[in-house]
Amino acid sequence: MGVRDGNLTAGRAAPILIVGTSIMALCAVAAVVLIWSVAVPTGPDVCVLTYPGPRNCFVSDRLDAAVVSTVVLGMTSAVAVAASVTLFRRGPWAVGAGVALVLSTGLVAFVAVAWIPAWA
Repeated sequence: MGVRDGNLTAGRAAPILIVGTSIMALCAVAAVVLIWSVAVPTGPDVCVLTYPGPRNCFVSDRLDAAVVSTVVLGMTSAVAVAASVTLFRRGPWAVGAGVALVLSTGLVAFVAVAWIPAWA
């Protein structure tokens, strides 16, 4: 086990790949849970009492944003896992890049659904 000629041996490659793809899956699931927890505005102080209300107060707009964000996040996660598995032989950087991609996509999607009314 260890490093042989600058390349990872098979004994160390599998755990890195399994842990990396597991982190990607957990980040994607956590992001989807957060997106859908804020998709529908709740509570007494969510929207001002004006007619018509602000765009982010309409449930249909928020649900559309959540669906689009969930689809984009799912596609990004699938591509990141596939690229990590495919490119892993060239170096473990592919797993780190995949984790960073899924995490950043999840954060952007959450912010878009939660706080940016123009995207809702």
